[in-house]
Amino acid sequence: PAIDATYAKLTNATATMGDLRAWHVFRAIHSKRQLHEVLAQFFQNHFTTQYQKTEDYFLNNFSYGVYTNDSVRDAVALDLHWREHNRFRQALLNPSCTFYVLLRISIESEAMIIYLDTILNSKNQPNQNYGREILELHTMGADNGYIQQDIVDLSKVWTGWRVDKKDPSVANDPFAAPISRANLTNFAN
Repeated sequence: PAIDATYAKLTNATATMGDLRAWHVFRAIHSKRQLHEVLAQFFQNHFTTQYQKTEDYFLNNFSYGVYTNDSVRDAVALDLHWREHNRFRQALLNPSCTFYVLLRISIESEAMIIYLDTILNSKNQPNQNYGREILELHTMGADNGYIQQDIVDLSKVWTGWRVDKKDPSVANDPFAAPISRANLTNFAN
């Protein structure tokens, strides 16, 4: 149907926010697996991220250069959110999918790494945003048996995680090596 062109844009990192919204609405209305779509949206909301913060990161990230082209920056930010959501959808198709699998998708998501400031973690100043979110929002709930030291210790786990440019063939592999600075010209805006 007409949505095929939108899906092609989403899978080729050329989509706009309007395309992503159209795809979600189309899937919500026309899917033969309504419960699957509801669950995918539920978990996307549970492990929420913010598109604008991702886009801002690519405007202000000086580690590997700034995306000065608005449309390229928009496309890259949207692609991270699309891939995260699509990974949730694919995982939920597996009858053996567990909450652990969904939590791992969230943990490995570049959108989440940016949204909860994991990229700001350093050995001397671990950022506690994600450690707190995992315990309070994503898993155990507020005031449910853990202490502040648990949050501090958990925040140290993500020290050094960052978002780097990678070859598209390994885009979803959090352990894949980044593209070297010498090869960045092939992936520049």
